[in-house]
Amino acid sequence: MNKNWKMALLLLAAAGSLTIAGCGEAPKKEASQSSSSGRVLTVATEGDYAPLSFKDEHGHVVGFELDLAKAVAKEMNAEIKVETMHFGEIISAVKSKKVDMGISAISIRDERKKHVTFSDPYYKMSGYSIIVKKDSGLRGEGAIKGKTVATLQGSTSEAKVKEMGPAKIKSMGDYNRVFDAVEKGEADAGITDEPASIYGLKAGRSSKLTIVGLIPAEDNFGIAVSKDNQKLADEVNKALKKVMSDGTYDALSQKWFFKDKAVEKK
Repeated sequence: MNKNWKMALLLLAAAGSLTIAGCGEAPKKEASQSSSSGRVLTVATEGDYAPLSFKDEHGHVVGFELDLAKAVAKEMNAEIKVETMHFGEIISAVKSKKVDMGISAISIRDERKKHVTFSDPYYKMSGYSIIVKKDSGLRGEGAIKGKTVATLQGSTSEAKVKEMGPAKIKSMGDYNRVFDAVEKGEADAGITDEPASIYGLKAGRSSKLTIVGLIPAEDNFGIAVSKDNQKLADEVNKALKKVMSDGTYDALSQKWFFKDKAVEKK
């Protein structure tokens, strides 16, 4: 009987020490994730679209859009927590409030405005690049009509390709897979946003792939916020306007695009 009581007391003491240790560690973890105000905004991005958002050699998501989101959050006295997901899932995640914002080269479109609220534009894209193997002999729109074409699932480039008469469209989860499909011969051509194609080729794919045409398009990228959170949308716009006027935006543009302006500022 005494032995049993002693064992019970030992177990209770051990459990108590674990509880105390747990309570002591929790505040440290919280402090490391939040700003001085304790406000953390969850931001969804694809994380595979260099140089806008992509993973570095350590697996950390970096890029122009991530730096911009951090700068905007800082103006809002907040920090960001990044969640990566397939591009086609981001609008749904914002709409359902699984995340606070989406920033992933999301073109501002009327159809998307039915589901989310967009910030003012932060980037203007001039078109979609047509990418093929260097030895394919394909040029321009001839690389699309009647051919198998790879593009990003749920993107505006996918919608554009459908209008151009391909034999088959391979909808991929990220741009790296678009490049891979062309390299491996699974697709005759790949269609990507212009920044992704230029950066992708510079980052080691230029020995096998080349750009053979540009499909004109004026796409404005915006930060997506839930339609039920107009207060947050207003905060984002106010912070974005500040970042784009105080030199921060131009510094980020120079860092990632090697030019002073990635969008015309009014």
